[in-house]
Amino acid sequence: MNYTETTNDINELSEIVEKYKDKLLDNIILLNGELGAGKTTFVKKFAEAVCSNYTVSSPTFTIMQKYQTTANPIYHFDLYRIESIDELEMTGFFEYIEYPGTIFIEWAEKFDIGSFLDNFITINIKQLEDGKREYFIEIF
Repeated sequence: MNYTETTNDINELSEIVEKYKDKLLDNIILLNGELGAGKTTFVKKFAEAVCSNYTVSSPTFTIMQKYQTTANPIYHFDLYRIESIDELEMTGFFEYIEYPGTIFIEWAEKFDIGSFLDNFITINIKQLEDGKREYFIEIF
């Protein structure tokens, strides 16, 4: 199934996340988009929607952040700084994606992460003019 959503500002992103929250919960979500497209912001809005009390920040330097919620945890990966599939494997990434929870993976396209998965959701974020964003959501 494919969906396309457009936001005019950050407040509308909360509405989109709320609309798709149940589809995203306990799934692996591959987040793609240019630097500054809003990948981390999407994760932040999702965490807020499932009542996380954490401040969500980009795991660019830590590679992974874990946020405990009242349901299963949220695992948030940022593969931007990872240079090779071997380096990715050394982080424990492939073990984490087997854990129960909602798993967001930023920059998943660098390593074609979808080819390692049976079921996943891809969200491609495109920056438009005037702060607008377009979200292409594909559920596999």
